[in-house]
Amino acid sequence: MSFKFLDLPTELRFQVYTIFAIPRDAPFSAYSGLYLSCKRFKAEMDQEVGKITTTYLQDLANRERDVIVSKLNSSPSLERLHLNLSNPPEDSSALFRVLTFIVKLLSLHTASVNISFTSSNVHLDTDQFLNAMSLFNFITPCIGIETQTSKLVLEYPAGYWSEPEVMARGGLPDVPVLGWSSFWQVEAIDEDTSKAIATWARAPESERGRSLVEMTSDTFWT
Repeated sequence: MSFKFLDLPTELRFQVYTIFAIPRDAPFSAYSGLYLSCKRFKAEMDQEVGKITTTYLQDLANRERDVIVSKLNSSPSLERLHLNLSNPPEDSSALFRVLTFIVKLLSLHTASVNISFTSSNVHLDTDQFLNAMSLFNFITPCIGIETQTSKLVLEYPAGYWSEPEVMARGGLPDVPVLGWSSFWQVEAIDEDTSKAIATWARAPESERGRSLVEMTSDTFWT
């Protein structure tokens, strides 16, 4: 004897949505059929995803110092997220911990994620943001990433970009990083606001293969 899913009490339907609403536990294909089959399913799942995601993101942020995660829209769904971080970590091991945190966000089924580094340190090492930009290239070919696009915004004190060396090096995003070609593309450098904006699009399936877990064995991180 069969029954219609919509005939179930709302409380039971929400319990089913809760099972599907944690993207890190299953790929989107595991529940895309249900999610896309009915506007009512989608609306109800978005409602439940929003509740669970808010808790999940806050839990992630609480584990990392100086990290703020916020929605870029008022929708309860996971369409867009905004991640604010303080100064880029000065050493690769600390940056790797941040990358691991960010990959957890990128494994969610978001349309886009904005990542902002904001610094008030006028004496910040020129190479610090370049290291951050280069190491973020590791994310692009990683497996398990669902986010389609991401934007990296590096904001520094007024006048920081006036240094010729910084301007020149900041415009060279296509340097291979440990065998991976760079996917970051610098869109603009605003000298008035001292913002550098770089974006990447999700790499084709054929160009993704290693996860961050596998990358931990690289001697670069030791």
